[in-house]
Amino acid sequence: MTFSTLVRDYGDIDAEVAACRADAAVFDFSFMASGSVSGPAAMAAVQALTPRPLTSLQPGRIFYAVRVDEAGFARADLTIWQTGPESFDVFSGRGEDIAALQGGRDLSAATCVLSLQGPRSLAALSRLGDVRPLAALRYFEHATTRLAGIDCRVGRLGYTGERGFEIVTPASGKARLWDALAGEARPAGFAAADVLRIEAGFVLFTNEFAPSVTPAEAGLSRFCPSSGRTRVELVGFTAQSRERPVLFSPGSGLAFPPPEGEIAITSAAWSAAARAVIGLGYVRTGTATEAFVDPADRFTAIRRVPIPFIDPDKRRVRGEWGVSAFPIRG
Repeated sequence: MTFSTLVRDYGDIDAEVAACRADAAVFDFSFMASGSVSGPAAMAAVQALTPRPLTSLQPGRIFYAVRVDEAGFARADLTIWQTGPESFDVFSGRGEDIAALQGGRDLSAATCVLSLQGPRSLAALSRLGDVRPLAALRYFEHATTRLAGIDCRVGRLGYTGERGFEIVTPASGKARLWDALAGEARPAGFAAADVLRIEAGFVLFTNEFAPSVTPAEAGLSRFCPSSGRTRVELVGFTAQSRERPVLFSPGSGLAFPPPEGEIAITSAAWSAAARAVIGLGYVRTGTATEAFVDPADRFTAIRRVPIPFIDPDKRRVRGEWGVSAFPIRG
């Protein structure tokens, strides 16, 4: 995945973030690589991609999983959708993960993924088709329906910390479905998605997996068996900067593990809700200090804060289809 393939914004990043938090916003996530596998060996083929046990996955459910290399370091994250007793769809930001799916079909070019996020998502979809199968979905479940006259597989999940849906449909219907969704929700680019996912405490594999870290060090131990001693831990922070960071990248040459008192910053964005720069980065495990120094001198007044920054109890994403608000930590 490269940012050059994504729409950065549609003119106003703050307004796009606000629309997602209070109303509904639509994102194009068609950069995702996707594949499908079915048959008696399908479960084993998918299990080979991740150390997370998949035995409890069932048709209609979705699992989040982490892909690790031979040394046990996290390299990508996946969503695995079980579509039938012996059939699965897999989504990743990296085409190489789909290529590694033994016996699978690469559907990346034939598939688009649009994401509708925000408390009005279900109401917006109700104007485009039958949403009764979608209204019954719990977090990380999926169902099929027709939207704007197009067959879709819809999962209740997203990358924003808000209630919402990811909509998978043939690429041939993308333009028509996008236009229909954009008529009901504000189009939003990846810069807004980056702000939202940082506020929600979600990792971006190109950023948080850029250094060699285990899933446990990235705060993802619940998705992987224990991988031994941790050298670092992923923390949230607030900071000040001369300029507002947009689609921040850690770049190359990141000092890692960071020395005591320093933070290896992997993500940063201006949050209007926090009225500050917020971000994610790695510090030495067990460090007692709450203030850190950025060795690259891009950020100052760096203060550790709990993550997620917004909705720490995760009530938004699992809530009913009403409008509610929760405070942001700062």
